Amino acid sequence: MKNDVRRLAFVFAAAALLAGGTLAHVSSAEVLEVGAAATPVYTLDTNTFKGKNSSYNGSENIVHEGVTWNFTGNSTTNPWRIGGKNLTNQDRKVYSITAYEKSVSKVDLTVGDATITVNSIKLVVSSDSDFGTGDTEIVKDYVKGSTISFENPGEDWTNAYYQFVFNVTSSIQDSNQYVQFSKVELYEKEAVIESPLSSIQIGDDSSVKKDYFVGNVFDPTGLNVTGTLENGSTVDVSNITEWSFKPAILSLGDTSVEATASVTVNDVTKTATKLIEGITVKESNAHTYQLLTNVNDLKIGSQVIVANEGATMALGTDQNLNNRAAVPTGDRLVNSNLVVDTGKDSDIEVFTVEAGTKENTFAFKSTSSSLYIYAASSSKNYLRSQTEKDDNASFAVEVTGSVVKVTAQGTSTRNLLKYNGTDKIFSCYSNGQKDISMYVFTPVLELSGDVKTVVDMLLNDLACDNGVTAPNLEAWNTIAEFYAELVDTDKAIMKSAKADVAGSDLEKAMAKYEYIVGKYTTYADFIGRGRDSAQTNNVLSMMPSNDKTTILLSVMGVAGVALAGAFFLSRKRKMAR
Repeated sequence: MKNDVRRLAFVFAAAALLAGGTLAHVSSAEVLEVGAAATPVYTLDTNTFKGKNSSYNGSENIVHEGVTWNFTGNSTTNPWRIGGKNLTNQDRKVYSITAYEKSVSKVDLTVGDATITVNSIKLVVSSDSDFGTGDTEIVKDYVKGSTISFENPGEDWTNAYYQFVFNVTSSIQDSNQYVQFSKVELYEKEAVIESPLSSIQIGDDSSVKKDYFVGNVFDPTGLNVTGTLENGSTVDVSNITEWSFKPAILSLGDTSVEATASVTVNDVTKTATKLIEGITVKESNAHTYQLLTNVNDLKIGSQVIVANEGATMALGTDQNLNNRAAVPTGDRLVNSNLVVDTGKDSDIEVFTVEAGTKENTFAFKSTSSSLYIYAASSSKNYLRSQTEKDDNASFAVEVTGSVVKVTAQGTSTRNLLKYNGTDKIFSCYSNGQKDISMYVFTPVLELSGDVKTVVDMLLNDLACDNGVTAPNLEAWNTIAEFYAELVDTDKAIMKSAKADVAGSDLEKAMAKYEYIVGKYTTYADFIGRGRDSAQTNNVLSMMPSNDKTTILLSVMGVAGVALAGAFFLSRKRKMAR
């Protein structure tokens, strides 16, 4: 593509600008320069939307803001991933099928982390969709987590096609390796206009983002601002627009935003305001997942993230055939904890903790796929996912400091969940590899009505002793009958709950329970929490004095237990009919 005469007019006009750092006069008219751009005129951001192809060898066409891109790789993650397995100097391409009509002066490519070797990245710019000979080619080195700039060397990049060529190598044969393809930004060539700015107007808002979380700031991307000059002509001034919004921070219930655009030229500022309607604001899904240092903090219903020790890499949502890919945690590692938003951070897997099939084991159910991870082999290092919860998907968990030992309890003997730092994967091994840690978030637990009944009976109907007289054994056995009627999930919740006299009603009830079974060995440990698990010698000693007055179960209390028992058992019989 040859340079043309149109560029000369631009060069001569630009040479007359910025004398002494101020805007100079050209003839008798003031000059307004709309720069090549603090902000891009086109952005393909793969952190914000997904495609449908998950195969690293497959490709698909994806339309974004009027440009159709052909992408080879996994577009079901954010950001998209380019790569594969067992590759040697293989070219992986991303290219536009439709031309971008504006004159472009620079292309920025943002890349993320890579588990594959990236030998080079090449940009090809062509005047035709075949990317034939005579095209502009610029080759750059890969730099992890960087924005790579490709400057126009003086060619006419108008109505052009763009192709990115990643040359990659991976010696791994049983799992996909990748580089993150994060963002493409196109910047328009500078324009020079010989007339002062008279006013500005904000364009249509149909393409702006309107779905937000609490605490977000409105994103004006997609709002174009047009300037009207004193000579009656118009120019796009979106690149030099400053924005302010009311409200500045979005809250639950907000349905509109007042956006004010401001453009300043030669110390003269023009403003315009537009009401953006149709805004929806949801509660944030961001939670702090704390490092697990005590196995008692791992509860049924908790959510967990698996990471290497130090949490620089986390177990990802990308399930390979025989293992899980590891993803970098980056700035989500905050003060030794992980801050993850499941609505945005779709690359990090969050598991819901369930009771395993064996005593004192846990099962980990993926929140992204609703599948259980399991140890899949005795001869291979396999970690797979399945719909059923069995012994191979039931793990014993031991915690020593920040290290968590997670061992599947089925027939597969390669059953230790570990991190492979060489291949950057998580899988099951018989020995070796690197230790893992767990990060836990426990949401407020919604107890079933049946669990609430048992908790209420323990707290309110059963009197703790005064250190001399045991609680009523008949009432104790009635509560045991209630507990026996619970479904397994509810039983697991009560068994794994923390015992804390200052905690929730469930935790207070478990503290009371542990005190009784720890002191009175003839009273059945029907929950199975153990007789040595009590957190205190006497629950009463930690309660306010006005809560110590009940020594024996009152007649009304006995009647309450009996009536509650009759109601509960009657309801069970009706449900069984």
